Amino acid sequence: MSSSAIRCVTAALTDLVDCDNISTSDVSAERFIVVPIMELPLSYSALNSPEILYLDGTNQILLRCVNGLTMIFDATFESTSPLATYRLNPNARIVYNKHSGTLAVADSKMLCFRQDYGGAFLLKTALKRPSNKTVAVELPLDEATKFLQIITNDTDSENILKQRPALRKFTSQLRTAVANLSANTMESVVVEANGKELLEQLRPLETPGENSGTEVPPEWMSFVWPYISALGERVRLMLNPDHPYNFDYSPEWKGLNKDMMASEAARRLTFQNWPHMEYRWALPYQMAEAGFYHQPNSAGDDRVLCFSCFVCLSQLYFYK
Repeated sequence: MSSSAIRCVTAALTDLVDCDNISTSDVSAERFIVVPIMELPLSYSALNSPEILYLDGTNQILLRCVNGLTMIFDATFESTSPLATYRLNPNARIVYNKHSGTLAVADSKMLCFRQDYGGAFLLKTALKRPSNKTVAVELPLDEATKFLQIITNDTDSENILKQRPALRKFTSQLRTAVANLSANTMESVVVEANGKELLEQLRPLETPGENSGTEVPPEWMSFVWPYISALGERVRLMLNPDHPYNFDYSPEWKGLNKDMMASEAARRLTFQNWPHMEYRWALPYQMAEAGFYHQPNSAGDDRVLCFSCFVCLSQLYFYK
């Protein structure tokens, strides 16, 4: 085996199909079907990969080597460099469901599912065993870069970090991880942190009451808060995937934390006893998307509130 890179032909067929009258001098009477040849230089271990998958949903090719190295390429091969690389258990199996666009990754102990998130599959934390304390947060490189840009350029964001040492430490580690990757790829970055400590600092310091004169916490108005809120959702799900939100159903949802209603997923859970399921324009997922959560009281069992203001609706009537 030569030490030079092996040329792997990814498409190699050129056909010439002539019409019946092959002697005609009219070039337009001849039909040509040409499939261009594309060659991709690969190492020997990459060539002997046990799995090569075409990912229909993202038009990408996944190639997994015998040593567990997993690479994702653009299927057009405009560049021979991989869009993303991951290191998986060499004994793991990967299956792609083209109908749902889902990658299933399994080893002897775990089964993991991944769908593309902005074109990235976030496989660096696939099959990673959960921990009660430490969480491994994986972010697409593009999202991580925008997060850091806002922190760097926005004064309000810097003030938010000053009051949250765990979040400041997380962003410092994130900056280091991003610096080690090249831009314009579908790579992801992983930062490990104390989950409970970090989650405590991913919520507003003060929650305005109805007599405070403001309807939302001041932090919600900053440019960086959407990223902090999304980070909080990730950490919450990793710490307690079976019960991520600290409320259970009770009459009138006693003790419901309005701050948690900033999460659309949490709002949707409050509609488990929604009395208007027959109205297709007011189904739970639609109400949650609109910013409402269900909190019935003695005035009406269909009472809904907006998570970010003081709007309250009850005794609703819907036209069919």
